[in-house]
Amino acid sequence: MLLAGGGQVALRRATTLLSHRARLRVAAPEVLPLFERWEAEKRIQLFRRVFKESDLDGARLAFACTDDPQVNQQIVNSALSMGIWVESCTRAEGANLYPGGVIHSGSIALAISSMGKSPIVTQALRECFEEVFGADWGDEIDQLISEAGDEGGSHRISPEELKRKVRESVFMQVKRWGERKTTS
Repeated sequence: MLLAGGGQVALRRATTLLSHRARLRVAAPEVLPLFERWEAEKRIQLFRRVFKESDLDGARLAFACTDDPQVNQQIVNSALSMGIWVESCTRAEGANLYPGGVIHSGSIALAISSMGKSPIVTQALRECFEEVFGADWGDEIDQLISEAGDEGGSHRISPEELKRKVRESVFMQVKRWGERKTTS
């Protein structure tokens, strides 16, 4: 897997990929300090230089996250010609991979995507949901799941009641957020 870029956008993408134990090669002339630490810990392979097409050799996925749209387009074109899935962090047109924003809490994950039309909108929506729901909202949903019983048929509450309680929990989170916003 290739990640081209060493700035904030590349760092966010690398953090997500490494959390899923990706084997990551990073190509960038300059990188943030965390990339250097990951290299020292042997979590990434770091090439301190601009992207070269040969960086894609053996890759199945590529992420064009440089601050130069022309370089990102070069990466997209090269990856596509080699049959590699590729995301561009500056322009979705032409790329064939559109990772959305994912919010995790407890055992719940919410995915948000603009289908590649606007990564900025996807990011803004993810940030809004994170602000509204906070870090622990999934724990409350997990508790409801526990109270409801297992999927094997021994429900302690009906599916309709579970849906009602989940909706109530979500709306309460939104209400609490609104109250925090009006008092701050």
